[in-house]
Amino acid sequence: MTELPADRAAAPLRSLASDATHPEVRIRALEGLAELSPTDALSLLEQATWSDKDPEVREDAVWALAELPGGSGIPMLVKVARIHPDHDLREEAMEALAESGDDRARRALRSMAQ
Repeated sequence: MTELPADRAAAPLRSLASDATHPEVRIRALEGLAELSPTDALSLLEQATWSDKDPEVREDAVWALAELPGGSGIPMLVKVARIHPDHDLREEAMEALAESGDDRARRALRSMAQ
């Protein structure tokens, strides 16, 4: 079986991540995209965190941001932890930051605690 190039394989995942009716499909598409193409995933994870209608999708997007390579999701997690209108999601973002081990996350959490 021939493997698809990452950019061709990512296209259907991008579509499912934003357009699928069932929340679980959106979650799995976001997770798959985060593994396959973290750069592409960042903007869709941000979008899901702020505007997906399902709280489980928003929560999973927060954790997927925390797992992006090189800590590329940390700045967005800090933003979510500071200003997201959903209190529970802000707490989830703070927990993800605390578990990330990233220096930027630690500094942000210290700043928020003051």
